[in-house]
Amino acid sequence: MDKKEEKILYISFNQDNTCFAVGTEIGYKIYDLLNPNLDYYERILEGGIGIIEMLYKSNILVLVGGGKYPKYPQNKVILFDDNSGKIITELSFNGYVNNVKLKKDRIIIVCDKKIYIFNLLTFQHIDIIDFDNVENKNGLIAITYEQKINFIAYPDKAIGYARVRIYDNTIQKGKLTIKAHETSLSSLSFNNSGNLLATASIEGDYLRLFKTDNAVFLYQFLINSNKKVYSINFDIENKFICTSIGNGTICVFNLKNANEKSDEIEKLSHRYVRDKRDNDEKEIIANLPKKSFWNKMFSKDESYWSILYLPEKMTISTFINGNVGKNKIVAIGSQGNFYLARFDPMNMGAPSIKEEEKSLGIDQFDF
Repeated sequence: MDKKEEKILYISFNQDNTCFAVGTEIGYKIYDLLNPNLDYYERILEGGIGIIEMLYKSNILVLVGGGKYPKYPQNKVILFDDNSGKIITELSFNGYVNNVKLKKDRIIIVCDKKIYIFNLLTFQHIDIIDFDNVENKNGLIAITYEQKINFIAYPDKAIGYARVRIYDNTIQKGKLTIKAHETSLSSLSFNNSGNLLATASIEGDYLRLFKTDNAVFLYQFLINSNKKVYSINFDIENKFICTSIGNGTICVFNLKNANEKSDEIEKLSHRYVRDKRDNDEKEIIANLPKKSFWNKMFSKDESYWSILYLPEKMTISTFINGNVGKNKIVAIGSQGNFYLARFDPMNMGAPSIKEEEKSLGIDQFDF
């Protein structure tokens, strides 16, 4: 296969944001975010990789075929040893695999109508989540990466609703249904401790935060872009959150105001939450507060943010962890470009400053 066909098919950051992986029409590349030269490693597979997930910085990868000439069938998940270049095992499903997430003790696979959870060491089933005949074609899902914190969030069959499953090891111990937006969800993300869920919709109107212990609405940030939100990520200290919007805009929000008002807002939000029991299984149902609530609690100038405008149709972005990335974000654009930017936490009204821009040397793609 011609090297000229190296079009980007997929991009993902690893669990601690020290690397990102790129699936292409001819294999994959892995870039080191902590290296000043953005060094990368490449493996040519003579076929397309439509999904790639790393397990931190280890040699273990998950691959799914994609593109014009998929390397593997798109209904198979390949657990791959990058050191040996050999397949460890493969898991087959009845339909296409739309997304895969990895953590140290489990693997989560999203198909059209189901989510499959396996033990990563034994490959035994932990659970199967059914979408109730609604398809999740975009593979939208969020998980927590801490080994002892096992939360999964995904779209509910009702438009604008998110569902959360909470597990204690292999046993499901909680279930939440949250009305987060009026339109379809486009992005979901947990913070590192798993106690907050952030949501955004295809309209790009608000970024909203919910507590995962009781489904209570906690805060919202005004985005007001009328564009789809493609990614949401918290920083490791839970002080900031960044979003990538479908017009090349990246917003970094300061969570200080949300934390200061959280107790006051939570007291008022509790009235919109109720418990439901079905066959002795408890589920918490949460609705959005009424408009009078928004007018009382929020005003436009309370969305403390720093904005970065990039010449891209679409981006995905996250924070760099460690001293190398203090107050810095990275973004990958749909034209195959890498960006590094810095924001000032003491002056969040100021725009983020682009420090670096370089091409990945791969053709552009659509998320």
